[in-house]
Amino acid sequence: MCTPTGGNLVVNATTCQLGGVHGYGSVQITNGGVVQVTQFDGANKLGTGNLELRAPSILVDATSSITAVGRGYQTALCDSGNGPTPTAGGPGGGVVP
Repeated sequence: MCTPTGGNLVVNATTCQLGGVHGYGSVQITNGGVVQVTQFDGANKLGTGNLELRAPSILVDATSSITAVGRGYQTALCDSGNGPTPTAGGPGGGVVP
């Protein structure tokens, strides 16, 4: 879990998980920090498998990242994904090892 400090999110040289919609005064991810999207749990479409950060300033330095690889609706590698309803889903990005 990412813990905000004084209304700001600072992830410095650590990894944390976050899902859903969050608003901050600023976001800083530095020194190898990683924000991982919380794994989709198969039921909670709002709080898991997605992340929306809202802030006037978002800084992710060159050594840090925000990643959602493998965290959303699961499907075969580089195939079209399922969605929460029969009319949702479709092609998405993929990483081939």
